[in-house]
Amino acid sequence: MKSIFLSCISLLSLLTALPVNADKQPNFLFIIADDASLHFGQSYDCDWVKTPNIDKLAKTGLIFDNCYVVSAKCAPCRANILTGRNTWQNGEAANHRNYYPANLPAFSKKLKDAGVFTGSRGKVWGPGRPIDSKGVINDFALPGMNKSKPGAAFAHFLAKRPANTPFFYWHGSYDPHRGYPAGSGRKAGKKLSDIDRVPAYWPDNDTVRSDMLDYALEVERFDSHVGEIITELEKAGLAENTLVIVTSDHGMPFPRVKGHTFDDAHRVPTVMSWPKGIKNPGKRVDDLVSFIDFAPTFLELAGIDPSQSGMEITGKSITDIFSGEKQKPRPFLLIGRERFDVYARPGSTAGLGYPARGIRSGDFLYVHNFAPDRWPCGNPELGLKDTDDSPTKRVIEKLGPGNPYWEHAFGKRPADMLFNVKKDPDCVNNLAADENLTTTLDRLRETMMLELKKQGDPRALGEAKGDVFDNYPSPRKAPQGWDSTPFETKESQYFTPKQDLEGLNAQSEAVEGLPKVLIIGDSISIGYTQSVVDQLKGVANVERPKSNCGPTTRGLKSLKKWLGTNTWDVIHFNWGLHDLCYRHPKAKAYGNRDKVNGSLSVPLDQYEKNLEQLVTQLKKTGA
Repeated sequence: MKSIFLSCISLLSLLTALPVNADKQPNFLFIIADDASLHFGQSYDCDWVKTPNIDKLAKTGLIFDNCYVVSAKCAPCRANILTGRNTWQNGEAANHRNYYPANLPAFSKKLKDAGVFTGSRGKVWGPGRPIDSKGVINDFALPGMNKSKPGAAFAHFLAKRPANTPFFYWHGSYDPHRGYPAGSGRKAGKKLSDIDRVPAYWPDNDTVRSDMLDYALEVERFDSHVGEIITELEKAGLAENTLVIVTSDHGMPFPRVKGHTFDDAHRVPTVMSWPKGIKNPGKRVDDLVSFIDFAPTFLELAGIDPSQSGMEITGKSITDIFSGEKQKPRPFLLIGRERFDVYARPGSTAGLGYPARGIRSGDFLYVHNFAPDRWPCGNPELGLKDTDDSPTKRVIEKLGPGNPYWEHAFGKRPADMLFNVKKDPDCVNNLAADENLTTTLDRLRETMMLELKKQGDPRALGEAKGDVFDNYPSPRKAPQGWDSTPFETKESQYFTPKQDLEGLNAQSEAVEGLPKVLIIGDSISIGYTQSVVDQLKGVANVERPKSNCGPTTRGLKSLKKWLGTNTWDVIHFNWGLHDLCYRHPKAKAYGNRDKVNGSLSVPLDQYEKNLEQLVTQLKKTGA
């Protein structure tokens, strides 16, 4: 009798773990674009991109005006969706082109274990290698449908679905990811004048507008695929009880958007439709919603308690928005980035990242850059890898450092950035130094840091702990000649003409009682050091470091060593040749010099600041 009773208990537990009848439990259709900003046609008041299929869904569903990705790059963003956790909680999955940790759970696996029929087409997670410790490829319990067209793939998936079984289907588009055929938008009949507004951080010219139209054409192709898939859903009679989500993994593949920490990079178009489950369709949702909220929403609607799922989810379900009941408070959400494109900043095995965290609350976006000395797009001499190549990028690159558009796109950024995204959606006016907003900035920073520490973010717990993200390896092969030594400290970069090399060893024969002269500088000063020694013979003792002192960046690092313990009467310095040299990583000239395609080794404003710091230190010597 006891065994029968226990069997009944076991059976009851099993039954409660199984999904409810498909007529009651919704199906899930998740459609995600690859690199689309808020350009889903009429749904987001964009007339130069036509998306009739998405607009149709929006009329019978919800349009989300404040849906944010945590990280604006493909791999880390998709890890956020799968885990329901923030970037800094996902270990190696915080990075781009990485190894996906074998111990990270995915909501899709939980759904499959609960009896939901799962599948996918296209891009689920990547780029990177999702392989576990046994060498098994992780498909996230979303097996791919091998059909070329989106509609056919979805129809094939539905045909394989067991009767009366709820499903989850992930369609990962590759649009509007680059590259685009140049001029394709105009060839398709679009006009430069169609675009009502170019963002304030790009120059408004024909090249940029044409690039935007090429992108528009790709978004429209994505919309046509949405139409194919929805047609198959309706043909199967399943539209009524299917939650459809159409969104994008981050902003468009243009300078200062994809991969960055501004509003246009993180705030993405999101339309949801569920005729049977959304009580007040046809409206806009102003709530702050994060991509980590998707996983607990799917689980809850599938009858699985997110808090008991074993996934340690950080996100919160948004089912209250669907039901129309009293909604949960959502006072803020967090964003951030670590290492995106690899081999972009020398200093570790696969390159350093650009660590940043941000908080969006009310009208404001606050961002803290943990390493403002690094280049946000990667080192200029290595190609600014954290920004995809494009006609727009090349236009801005040619403008060069010091130009406002170049600085917006590629320039170094301060530790603290504060933007009023309601008044300044382009985030071009940093309000961090505004005394009237000191209280706002302090409040946001404190709220953010407290939450990050609560979530165990290594960056918030201390500088050394945060280095873990920089030191994760990448499956991508290192480029030829790559090492972990910062590019700016490589001795081979500091070219000295052969005829001037003797100047490295030139110095006076020390005569007691004579004034001491120190010459510090690049190869120009090396060239005239011997002449100075000859001219001041018997007048002063002349010395110089036994190396090319390179740019000001090297001077800041090595000045103390060069000064040594001597008391100098005169210090002559010369910096500029290497700072203001144009370099390009693919240039074949010595030192990667390329004045046509290259960029300045040290931007003019930074060169000026470096000189001021060096002069301040030199004055302290009393020379």
